[in-house]
Amino acid sequence: MIDTAELIRRITEFINSQPDDISKKELKKAIGDIYDELTKTVKKTKKSAKTSTSDSDSDEKPEKKKRALTKYNIFVKEQMAILKQNETPDTKMNAKEKMLHITKLWQEAKDAKKDDIVASSTVDEVIKKVDSEAGEEKVDIEKPKGKTPRAGMGVKKGK
Repeated sequence: MIDTAELIRRITEFINSQPDDISKKELKKAIGDIYDELTKTVKKTKKSAKTSTSDSDSDEKPEKKKRALTKYNIFVKEQMAILKQNETPDTKMNAKEKMLHITKLWQEAKDAKKDDIVASSTVDEVIKKVDSEAGEEKVDIEKPKGKTPRAGMGVKKGK
């Protein structure tokens, strides 16, 4: 909250220090400047009070740990560098075209890897390898017997 007595004192001091009559416009500007000056000091003291009560280390935000790059991120980074290095005025591509090209390369590499797995393994081994790469474990789920969930929820079947 602003100290009104201080505001009035400063405005009075300003008016008395002026040798000539002051125009309305000049007086408004001077009062606004004085008010802004007082409110800035009030805001600064509030901020300093908040920071003094909190930890001194709170000004520095803790560093967030970055997530490790995925295989795809690494692949894109490498391929983008290769494309930029081999770029000529004739083969220049925009960013979208580069990403489409890299995506096709990634898909081809992924398919080739799956083909290698299939050629060297039995069907059961392939399924296990593909599931483990995807990070999924296959779980058999039994379907509930009786009414369907839709009927159980009170929804009428369409005709």
